Amino acid sequence: MTKKEISELIIELFGNEKFQKALEFPNNKVNFILVRDFPLKLRILIIDNDREFHLIIDEEKKEIFHDCPTFLIKNDQKEKICPHIIKILLMLDSDISRNLILALDQYDLSSEDFNSQKKSKNFLILAQSCFQSRNQIEGLNYLNKVIMNQRDCGSIIKRYLITALENGLFIEFFEFLKQGYENELRDSLIIYNDYIQKGIKEFIDAISLYSFLNLLRIMESIDVFLDYYEFQDIKFLNDLIIILRKLLNSEDFNEKYFAFFFIKKNFEKIKKFNPKIELILPQDLLLDFQNKVLQYFLDQIENFSSLEKLRLIKKQMQVFEIPKELYKSQYLRYKQEIKELERKVYLKKFAYLKLLMEKHSVKKTKVDFRKQRNTYVITHDKENFQNPAYKYIISHIGFQGVNDSKIKSSEIGINYLIIKELFTDDFTNFPDVFYYNTQFWGDHNEYEINEIDGYSLMSKVINYNYDMDQISLDTDKVFLVEWDLANKPRQGSIVNAYGSQIIIPDQNNPLFHDLKP
Repeated sequence: MTKKEISELIIELFGNEKFQKALEFPNNKVNFILVRDFPLKLRILIIDNDREFHLIIDEEKKEIFHDCPTFLIKNDQKEKICPHIIKILLMLDSDISRNLILALDQYDLSSEDFNSQKKSKNFLILAQSCFQSRNQIEGLNYLNKVIMNQRDCGSIIKRYLITALENGLFIEFFEFLKQGYENELRDSLIIYNDYIQKGIKEFIDAISLYSFLNLLRIMESIDVFLDYYEFQDIKFLNDLIIILRKLLNSEDFNEKYFAFFFIKKNFEKIKKFNPKIELILPQDLLLDFQNKVLQYFLDQIENFSSLEKLRLIKKQMQVFEIPKELYKSQYLRYKQEIKELERKVYLKKFAYLKLLMEKHSVKKTKVDFRKQRNTYVITHDKENFQNPAYKYIISHIGFQGVNDSKIKSSEIGINYLIIKELFTDDFTNFPDVFYYNTQFWGDHNEYEINEIDGYSLMSKVINYNYDMDQISLDTDKVFLVEWDLANKPRQGSIVNAYGSQIIIPDQNNPLFHDLKP
């Protein structure tokens, strides 16, 4: 059977709309974990709208397991066949797809996964594959998902801790401990206390190798983890304090910062465990350190530092007993500046989307927003929903789910200006929407969409010439641009060029094409 005949069979049985969605779904969002031809056994992980969905097809057991919303909600067997499954049918060998389609009525279509065993096995296979290809961080990520989906997992915990330690992955190591204790895995974790103590010691030896931001992130995890953790070994604690007291006088700022924080934050806990231990911090040393931290914090504001970094330092300055009045006003003013820049990015996005509406004749319609838990459900206008521009717009303002019919109240609030342009619905009786709208846009929302701002995003791509032989080396004509890439790229990047402060979206953002040298 040819691919064309398979396509025709799929359209006949499941409809053209699902078929088209399956065609549009990116191949790189489908991860075949296990493939066996006879009897057919497929384990697949599908990424859709930043969510992971599992698909297991087992010919021997005559079972199809899937956990996407369409598969979960629908009762009729044919209606359960979602674009994800159709995508797989299109990717498989034609004869295999044909046999599977014709035998579908013999299969049990299930979403039941007792203790998440099916998903856990998928994650475990993925973790092993990553470790074999020496992708340790991704492997640990999948291994962590195995643990969080399965309580009886002592061997997995041990493997995670050992792998993280062997590769010096302390960000992952302490984040894992934090999550483990938060998820009530204390009894399983404490069995491996030797590895925990080893991790603490080895991390202290490596502190100077980390960027300050990564140190702050690790300290955040350690801080939460230590709220649950009980010291088990007096000798370990005594040795640890001896090392930390030496680091109080270190020339390395990272080492000094960590030592002061650890001792100050855990003073009572350590004294309770071992009252004889010497923990007094020299007052002159502490005062000098407080001044350095305060100055560093204020300098970071001047240097357009990320809010994440400032938030972490600000939180830890309370432990250092640095008075809030010395930095609070500067911090709040800076937060407001960043918020204003973020609003400008959204306004530019809205301007672009409004231009698309006009250019591609998207109608303004009533779609009946209906509250469903923490989301709203709508019914799209049929004519609009056939318009590719409309689908592009709704996918970039928070609509998700089956037929892009669901949207969170927070997304409506943030995207309210463009949503008013799209829909005629009355939102006055939706207090949650106005709460989020006020949170993002402020109490006195006087912002408007200026279509002119969107024209730059409609421009054609320019091919730049990077031939060094043709570039002038006159330093007077050279501009230095410093890039500070965001931790989560989809949130955009920050560009600092000669004091001008601009938030620039990145390649995962619909405004990426606004980025120009």
